[in-house]
Amino acid sequence: MALSSLSSDALSALVLDPASYTSLVAAHAALTRDPDAFIRLDAELFPGRAAAAASQSQLDLTKEKLMDILKWKLLRGKHRPFLPKLVASNSESAIRAAFSAAMALLTPKPTPASILAATSALSTPLKGVGPATASAVLAAVSPHVPFMSDEIMHSAGVRKPFKYSVKEYEQVLQWVDRQMEAFQAEAVNNFKKMLLITMTIQYNGIGT
Repeated sequence: MALSSLSSDALSALVLDPASYTSLVAAHAALTRDPDAFIRLDAELFPGRAAAAASQSQLDLTKEKLMDILKWKLLRGKHRPFLPKLVASNSESAIRAAFSAAMALLTPKPTPASILAATSALSTPLKGVGPATASAVLAAVSPHVPFMSDEIMHSAGVRKPFKYSVKEYEQVLQWVDRQMEAFQAEAVNNFKKMLLITMTIQYNGIGT
């Protein structure tokens, strides 16, 4: 099946089918350096963000969870061997304080501006935590926050080489807003699943 022949309704149907999404996550994992770890972390960190969003005030970010999110992020993209040690140098209290400040800015249905503000509040005080890692942390707790992946930046028209900057993330957020309106999606969570499916099909030939 060619990507061009898949309508938005067909893509939505794939998203709503857990088996389809699970199999494509497994296919995506096969491209990483540690497929088993990627699948485990994806399931643990992103089990159901809509449910997590309902109790945002009760959420916390420990150093252990931050390191897990970083590992998930690095498995998906570029290998940066120096980054885990740098992120681990942040104190538990600094991580919790930055996360608390970010969550105070992240409304239940945040705007691109509030997502950017929350991302900056989380990344600025922490060593080794840039916009991409911060977006992964916030994506794990809110269905409305897209992770700043290479796939989504490519789709949003961000020029290579990617710098993983605030400006690039702003471009991603604006693009996601436009796509959300087009697909009439209720959460970026579903949209991101759709994007993963289409990008996996397009670049890896899965399902063709």
